Amino acid sequence: MWVQLNSVGYRFEWVEPATVAALFLMCAAVLGSFVPVLPGGLLSVAGVLVYWYGQGFSSPGPLFMGGFVLTGLFAAAFDWFGGSLAAKAGGASTKTSAFAGVGSLLGFLLLGPVGVLAGAVLTVLVREYLRTGDRGASVKAAVYSTAGVLSSVAVQFVVTLSLLLAFVVALAL
Repeated sequence: MWVQLNSVGYRFEWVEPATVAALFLMCAAVLGSFVPVLPGGLLSVAGVLVYWYGQGFSSPGPLFMGGFVLTGLFAAAFDWFGGSLAAKAGGASTKTSAFAGVGSLLGFLLLGPVGVLAGAVLTVLVREYLRTGDRGASVKAAVYSTAGVLSSVAVQFVVTLSLLLAFVVALAL
């Protein structure tokens, strides 16, 4: 339900359940950008798909839907692979990058959201040191991994917030 203040007092207008559900999912996506378990981009996509279904697939149009879904999928992919790709860019091997993903998952299970960062960084640091014996290269790869994990959070937040704002603007038009 939506409450609107006018000159007479409060006026109650019903908002469609699909709109409420879509806004809830998209707000959860923005908040979820800081929580590794919640895939913010996919929650945003789910929100707009729920709304689209509630509108009988008539609104928003296909161009908006296509752009929205592709942007949400990009955010999800960047969230999942950001730390691993950054470790690879920092000189880590492909196997180390894959292990970093597993280390993130284990870190999350043991330490919660902080464990995602700790698991990836420690995995890259230890694995690269064992693989190469080069402390400098190991630290470099771990620093890149850290930057990748943190930047994926930032990208996820900016993209999900932008998707929410675009959706709200589209509703207002």
